[in-house]
Amino acid sequence: MFLQKKNYGNFIIKTLKEVTFEKSISKQTNLNSDLDIDSIAWVQILFKIENEFGQFRDLDSLISSPYETVDDLINIIQKHYEN
Repeated sequence: MFLQKKNYGNFIIKTLKEVTFEKSISKQTNLNSDLDIDSIAWVQILFKIENEFGQFRDLDSLISSPYETVDDLINIIQKHYEN
């Protein structure tokens, strides 16, 4: 099923809130300076995204993509699943 960007965004923000225990996360939130995400948390986040949207086809490319904000992450995830 093809999901709209809005749905990717809602799910990713919800997932970030669950994993980081931060209540206030928006698309403008900086992943590095605003959220304290360690490697274990990233594994949890990626696992939840993969469970929701399907298996990653190219995890290395996804991990090495440049992103700073939550919106950057949403765009990368959306492009990954739509291509």
